[in-house]
Amino acid sequence: MKFKGILENILTEASKKDILINKMGVNEYNAEALSNTTGPLSIFFAYKILEKYEQEAQREISKDIKERMGLVNGSNAFVRERDKLRGIMDWVRVALNGNIKPYQELSFIELYDESERWHESLGVGDSKIDYNEENDIILDFRNGGEGYYWADLGTSNCPEEAERMGHCGRTRGTIYSLRSFKKIENNHTLNRSHLTASISDDGELLQLKGQKNSKPTNEYHKFIIPLFYFEKDNGYFLISSFGYEYDSGNDFKLADLTTDEITKLYSERAELFVRRQEVKLLKNLGLVEPSKLDYKFVLNIPVKYAERYIRGEMTNIIDDILTGDTWKFWDNYEYADWKSSIDYHIDENNTNKIINLLRSSEGFDESLSLIDLIERCDDSDDSYANEIKHAIRLATNDAESDDYSNYLYKQLSAAFGEYGNIVSMNDEGVTISVDLEQLITDNKIDDEIVDEISERCENEKGIDPECLFEELLGDGYIEKPRFDADDRWYPSIEDNYFNEILNDRLNEI
Repeated sequence: MKFKGILENILTEASKKDILINKMGVNEYNAEALSNTTGPLSIFFAYKILEKYEQEAQREISKDIKERMGLVNGSNAFVRERDKLRGIMDWVRVALNGNIKPYQELSFIELYDESERWHESLGVGDSKIDYNEENDIILDFRNGGEGYYWADLGTSNCPEEAERMGHCGRTRGTIYSLRSFKKIENNHTLNRSHLTASISDDGELLQLKGQKNSKPTNEYHKFIIPLFYFEKDNGYFLISSFGYEYDSGNDFKLADLTTDEITKLYSERAELFVRRQEVKLLKNLGLVEPSKLDYKFVLNIPVKYAERYIRGEMTNIIDDILTGDTWKFWDNYEYADWKSSIDYHIDENNTNKIINLLRSSEGFDESLSLIDLIERCDDSDDSYANEIKHAIRLATNDAESDDYSNYLYKQLSAAFGEYGNIVSMNDEGVTISVDLEQLITDNKIDDEIVDEISERCENEKGIDPECLFEELLGDGYIEKPRFDADDRWYPSIEDNYFNEILNDRLNEI
């Protein structure tokens, strides 16, 4: 028998649950679910759901088919449709005032679509119809039963708030919810959660977010600000400081307020503005002197500790660079081109000195170029030519070594310079003027991390910036600069220095 025929025969019978079980073959578990969700319309919706499965199977539903589709024998088919049924029943009860007759020819899916359009027209999301607020209301902005209010949910784990807001609904503080009542047709009301706040027992605001952990928009600021003025029964403010939990970047921040709102709140509750980012906010708005946010300090690094502040494959020679002991890292004598040094670097004084040294050699010819003269005289047993070539190679290597030392110093200076302005860098160590706030920004360190680590560096004067720097560096939040040499680099000879060295070498011949 088709379901329309079944429906006509049983709608007038008294016990609808018995009908579901005994005449429609619905198991007791599903019958109970249908009755609890749809009440007097349980048979109507049972028919609609069975019809849905019949259409999907494209054949009449016999007992065997019902068993295969999971409608009897302990299955949960009707239960699986319960969420849709709840939405449909809200629409029937509120929008239709219980009168389903104009829509009775629609299929289950069409009924659900109609209910969804109605829900969307209200623009209410996961709202509750005719909700009874049983939680304590601490701030009430309602007028005539409509409007917003803050409710103390009195728990750190609230599945209802999780369902309403699309987040986990768990925290280490107490959950507070910004909710609203709205009147709709037929004297019904909608209740919706808009913001969720988590506040610890000692007044630390751990989270304050919107739907699905989003950042609260400006429209809610007028409801957030009163939270900072709310006093508990013991006379203490509900919120006395700021903390962190999950995804703090999307939490409400004081910086989200307007300048006028911040100024007023600071004048009345200055104790809220003690963390680094709140003080920075005040400084940027000109509400406090810059000295109150002075994260600048001078960092003195002894030579023996210098390599701790740098990373790379050459950190083991940092102390040699600082003490000027880098000559040993360049030895190119064997490959030094004495001819090229004559062509490009030698001056007139050293040229004349070489000519005079060779003047007594057999085969001396002043008309020859200096290179040809040295090579010709090199064949003479009594010539200084070989020693002259040796002196030029040594001067070339020494000049290259000096440029390599300068190169290493500049590379190391650039690395240390990533921390700040270098005041001095020599055999006594490295002195750097550090702007820690700039380093925090450059390294993109979250405020939550900075505040947490700042607790290690508090003293009677506040936060010790050098201590905070060392802690951030040690924990890896400030990246150590890299010091390496480019294998493609080759030194350039400085002419004056080369000729000065060559002159000394020639004087030894």
